[in-house]
Amino acid sequence: MTIPEFQQSKRQGKKLIVVTAYDALYLRAADAAARALALERAELLLERALALSSSPADRAEAREQRIHFLTNLGRFAEAYAEGRT
Repeated sequence: MTIPEFQQSKRQGKKLIVVTAYDALYLRAADAAARALALERAELLLERALALSSSPADRAEAREQRIHFLTNLGRFAEAYAEGRT
């Protein structure tokens, strides 16, 4: 939808359904935090991404990223447990 289309819909009083992918934003932020070695922040962002995941595919992606994160930290038991959920 373009801005003029949005403005026209607003003038006409049409209701809009908006879908946002917050989980994807949190996953990107977690990746950036991990690369900057802000590991506690990365872990919190991964947990938030998982909580916001709205589909099985989104949850699987968040869990996969968390498994890699935990494995990279040598937290193998937690990574394994994450994969079992």
